[in-house]
Amino acid sequence: MDFVVWSCKSMHVFGIVVLLGGILFQSAISQPVARVENAEKLQWSLHLERRFVSFIWMALWSVGLSGVILQLLHPDFLWFDISTRWQLLLLLKQLTFILLIFFSYGYVRMFRLLEIEIAHSERSEDAVEIMLYKKNNFRKISVYLSITAILLAAGM
Repeated sequence: MDFVVWSCKSMHVFGIVVLLGGILFQSAISQPVARVENAEKLQWSLHLERRFVSFIWMALWSVGLSGVILQLLHPDFLWFDISTRWQLLLLLKQLTFILLIFFSYGYVRMFRLLEIEIAHSERSEDAVEIMLYKKNNFRKISVYLSITAILLAAGM
């Protein structure tokens, strides 16, 4: 049983590192460079981001699955009981994770729409700019939610 808990904790931490590290790489390095080079709409930039999307889902699945196993194996876990600080922080962390999934889905959906719009020969530059703006907002919110989840986990 100790090995299962240890391996789930390792996968949980690794998933968060991959997720937050990837999102921070996109926000702090890849997108600003593409914006300065005026390459946000070029194929190599879209290809890089398309490859990144699979890492988002891989990290979310590993964090979610390992988190469910960890909560079920924890001795303080009781269904629908939030009488202790640990249980309250667990509930807040679960809500944060659900929001993170929601905003990650929004990010991916906006990226797919942007990719389709850029592929059209008669594309609307205003629509492309709005999609880029929304996609960047989804990414920023995902960064804040990931940091919030880490802080909640540290408080547990």
